[in-house]
Amino acid sequence: MTKTFSYEGDTLELREDFEALANELDEDLMLKDLEKSEQVEVLSKEDGLKVLRMQIDSELEQALKELESLKAQLPKEQNQNLLDECFKNATDAVVGHFGLAAAVLDSKDGGNVNTTHNVRYVDEKHPNGIYASEKEIRAYENRGPYDPDSYHKNKGYIDENRRQSDLKKQGGAVDYMTGGKLAQNANTDLDHKVSAKNIHDDRARVLAEKDGAELANTRDNLALTDSSLNRMKKAKTADEFIAYKNKELERLSKKQDLTPKEKEKMQKLKSIDDEKFRAEWDESKKNIDKAIDKAYYTSLKPYKEALITGAKDAGKMAIHSAIGVILKEFIEGMAAEIKILFKEFGNESLKEIFKRFAKRLQTIWTNLRAKWKDIIAGSFEAGIVSFFSNLVVFVVNIVFTTLKKSVQIIRAGFSSLYQAVKKLCDKNTPKDERMHAAAKVFVTGIIGALAMLSSEAITKFLLTIPGLNAILTIPLPSLNETIGDALGLCVSAALGAVLSTVAIYYMDKWANNKKILRLQIQMIAQSGIIVRCEVVKSWFALHDGWQFLSFAIDDTQRKLESARQIIKSSNDEVQQSLDELQEKLDELKALQNTGV
Repeated sequence: MTKTFSYEGDTLELREDFEALANELDEDLMLKDLEKSEQVEVLSKEDGLKVLRMQIDSELEQALKELESLKAQLPKEQNQNLLDECFKNATDAVVGHFGLAAAVLDSKDGGNVNTTHNVRYVDEKHPNGIYASEKEIRAYENRGPYDPDSYHKNKGYIDENRRQSDLKKQGGAVDYMTGGKLAQNANTDLDHKVSAKNIHDDRARVLAEKDGAELANTRDNLALTDSSLNRMKKAKTADEFIAYKNKELERLSKKQDLTPKEKEKMQKLKSIDDEKFRAEWDESKKNIDKAIDKAYYTSLKPYKEALITGAKDAGKMAIHSAIGVILKEFIEGMAAEIKILFKEFGNESLKEIFKRFAKRLQTIWTNLRAKWKDIIAGSFEAGIVSFFSNLVVFVVNIVFTTLKKSVQIIRAGFSSLYQAVKKLCDKNTPKDERMHAAAKVFVTGIIGALAMLSSEAITKFLLTIPGLNAILTIPLPSLNETIGDALGLCVSAALGAVLSTVAIYYMDKWANNKKILRLQIQMIAQSGIIVRCEVVKSWFALHDGWQFLSFAIDDTQRKLESARQIIKSSNDEVQQSLDELQEKLDELKALQNTGV
């Protein structure tokens, strides 16, 4: 449908069926299908204009952004100078020996806290057990001689002896070594299964400050046995007595003519039930050890010792950590100046060199002043880690005896574990990155701990170098180690740092490649959505163009209609004026005709 307007002979044809025209364009642009899409919502429809909203897949958009960001970062990571990183981390590790010195300070076999397990630990290197303090060694040495009377006159011994004697008279007594019933007139002794002398000389008992007579004279440690067997057993343990029995039986069996006394001895030794005897002894020993452990670990003594040694280590760690940061800053600055010195060698005067070094020292001092809060915070954190690592070593030594290297490894491993947990708890970092960062710290700790095992071999190798023996055996003040020990530890730390750097480099590379592959797979899987997204964006652009064109045509129509009305009104006014003029002319003509 069209409408024609005429003006001074010109004709203008305009379409008034704009709705039909819009429908035709909608069909051409597929906008109806677009409106039916789950991603598109019609918000309003006023005056023929449609306001649409399109929802784009947020995961797709995030994947696109992440991929672009990763691609921007990847060249930097792949082009990272691995040798420079190895050198830097090795330097940090060597300097870190001063920062981690508290992990080495007082690191000794068994740790810094006495345990019942350690004081009983005996080997070629430790024939007298492992003690953490001289005080407890002196306490054991001053325990006093074994006094049999104090054990056999104890109330517990007397009461049990009376009870066992009554049982024997009733015919219900059993020899705990043989398992056979004891005759009423049998010559017997009330024996300490675990001998009173062994209990008196037990280092753990002295450490726990437990009364030996009280431990020895319990009902489960006292039992009747043949008097001659008791005298042969003396203070032997179950294994020692069984070994003695077998040796004596072998000796007596080889003799052809045995005396009556030897025959009786042989018969009594044969009557011993090894399994029953060992089981009885083991049960008593277990109960005695349990009583000693309970007395010691429920007292304040070990925990007070752990608190004192942990506090001392924490203080040392804090001080040495701060010194390590300062040394690191100084060494890095001096290394940079030395590089410049070699590069500009011969082009600078001595005065210029000193001036440059002085300026570098001033810069180092300014940097340290700017970082003093971080240095204090880091030292405090290092002290806390050292304190708790001391507790970890104490707990481990309750069950296992850790030698010096093991103590160092446990402390280094605890520090790495702490840093890994710290990374995992960082809620400001995405979960995947937290896991990756924690894994890197943990791997670094494992490599560093294993590298420590090589320090002893390195130290021995250094001691074989002629001329270094005298220097390497010089003890370092307050460090409880020699120059050779410290040097071996530094070399092993540097080796561990280099290996850790290489491992982290390839872990990062693997993680980045994996991330890129995952994103690419996601992109491929959503390729259809990407195409659809781009098509939808194109249709939106066309739709916006059509909406603008429709609005422009409508506006032009309104303006033309308004102009037509104005022209018509003007024509009417002109015609009216002409009519009025004609009337006036007619009036004038009439006056003329009348002869006025």
